[in-house]
Amino acid sequence: MGTGPAGASLVADPIIGPRLALGLERNLLVEFPSNEGDRTKMEYALESVRLLHEAGVPILVGSDGPNPGTALGPSVHREMELLVHGAGFSPVEALRAATSVTATAFGLEEWRGRIIEGGRADVILVGGDPTTEILATRDVLAVWKEGRRWKLELYLEQVTAQRAEVGN
Repeated sequence: MGTGPAGASLVADPIIGPRLALGLERNLLVEFPSNEGDRTKMEYALESVRLLHEAGVPILVGSDGPNPGTALGPSVHREMELLVHGAGFSPVEALRAATSVTATAFGLEEWRGRIIEGGRADVILVGGDPTTEILATRDVLAVWKEGRRWKLELYLEQVTAQRAEVGN
C-alpha cells in the first residue's frame, strides 16, 4: 500500500526522515508507475483491506521493498499507519499483522513474530506506546536481532556522515 505520497511522507517524517540512508530515501521518493484510469487509488485499497479484515481474513504487514516508493524497514511503519488510520484496525491489530499474524501465515510461529522462550528474539524498543498510538513505532530507540543488541548509534552516525558528505 505504499505508493507515491506514502514514501514521501516517510522521508518528510521528523523521526524517520533523518535516519534514512540516502539510498532508502531515494527509493521512497520514486513514484510507482500507474496508468491513467487505473483503480489503484488508496481509498479503494484501504476499503478492500477493511472489508477483508472485517470478514476475518488475516492481513499481513510487509514493506513491499524495494518497489518504487518503498524501503525495507521504514515502509512497515507506513503500512501499520494505513491499517490503523485508513482501514479501521486498532493499533494492537496492526502490530499483530506485522508480527504474529505474519509469522503464522508463513509457518514461523514457533520462533518468530512473538516474544517466547526459544524464539528468535528480534525486538525493537520504541519511545511511546504503540498499542495506543501506532505512530510510536517510528521512534525506534533500540534494536535486538537474534537476542543481540544492534548498534543503532553506529548506524545513525553512518547516516549522519553520509548526509554531511553530500550536503543533505
